[in-house]
Amino acid sequence: MEATTKEKVCIRAGSEFRHLECHLLIVYKAVYGLKSSGLRFNLLIAKCLRKLGFVHMMCESEIWIRKLSSGLFYEYINEMLTINAK
Repeated sequence: MEATTKEKVCIRAGSEFRHLECHLLIVYKAVYGLKSSGLRFNLLIAKCLRKLGFVHMMCESEIWIRKLSSGLFYEYINEMLTINAK
């Protein structure tokens, strides 16, 4: 899963880009090190979790919860936990 960036960023292609070497390339995806990459990824994961029926907790916006018929399902960043009511 990759988020897009809203920053205007370009790079000069190195030798690893072969036929594009020395060309200016526009960065479209949010890559590590850009100022807004963390924010863009959080917005993307929030959109996906909402589509799956999750809501975030009011006390901690990084904790998402979804009620299941058998119990609760929690997601915190990349950790997941299921609690069975039975």
